[in-house]
Amino acid sequence: MNIKRHLLKILLLFVLVGSIVNAGYFKEKNKIYFIDTIEDSEKKEVVKNIDFRTFKIFEENDNFAKDKDNVYYKNKKLENVDVNSFQIENPCIVKDKDNVFYITNNEIIKIKGFSPEKSKVIVQFYVPTILINKNGIYTFDKYENGEITIKSIKPAEIDMDTLNVVDGENMAMLLYLKDKNNVYFINYKESEQKILDTDIENAEETENDNYSIDIEIKKLEGVDSNSFEIDSI
Repeated sequence: MNIKRHLLKILLLFVLVGSIVNAGYFKEKNKIYFIDTIEDSEKKEVVKNIDFRTFKIFEENDNFAKDKDNVYYKNKKLENVDVNSFQIENPCIVKDKDNVFYITNNEIIKIKGFSPEKSKVIVQFYVPTILINKNGIYTFDKYENGEITIKSIKPAEIDMDTLNVVDGENMAMLLYLKDKNNVYFINYKESEQKILDTDIENAEETENDNYSIDIEIKKLEGVDSNSFEIDSI
């Protein structure tokens, strides 16, 4: 797997996403409609069985909407989601007060055992997703029983209370973390192994599906945590 080649694919994906118009929920006169331009751009569905007075379309992603009772995704009601605390974190992640969910293949999949409290999920195309909350640092493990399981990638010496993500301008992937004591480099390593069909990180087609990418977080020696920053990449 060539990481540079995959970074070009990421840019292409953003262009394609940005070109989608008139998708999602919208109001017209006294009715609410939903259009999925990916499935059928000519099909305009009337949204039924909702509370029109409290119906609200999410500005962050108009494939999502809610009323006083429910949250909806692509004209389907989401089960076991708290409507009052539901929020969209990024194009691939949503969460409520109890759980964090991953959006893939028109499905909303619960991330098992990952608390939304003080959580941040960095979804990266063609390199593994990194999940951070008050308890630790994780990446996706596997998909089983309708949920995504996670595994810890946190080095023992990291102080979670002071951990910060170091973002640089135009960064295509997360490379650095820091706490009050140290700066850490995230090393993405290619490993040759058989990829299972249930591997959520490799669900997309690749040129060579016998490779995966592992994550190793290493402490940078001789680097001052307080002054460390990235201007641009």
